[in-house]
Amino acid sequence: MSASSDLVLRPAVDTGPRLLDSVYASLPEGTERVAIEHFTINESAGRFYEREGFAVERVEDAASGDPRQRVTWRVKGLR
Repeated sequence: MSASSDLVLRPAVDTGPRLLDSVYASLPEGTERVAIEHFTINESAGRFYEREGFAVERVEDAASGDPRQRVTWRVKGLR
């Protein structure tokens, strides 16, 4: 993994933003937005995506009714 084109990820060193940058770079030209989902109970994921410019689009309750399985969908416009 020494090639300059390798994406080297180290925990707690901007891993999340670097992964998103990699995703953005791989999107087809003209992509207008990116959508992600995370378990609502995962508040640190929610804070991360908020910092990265993702806004809540909707929250879906789990079919089981288990609040730990509630899912938050977030979107970010790219234009």
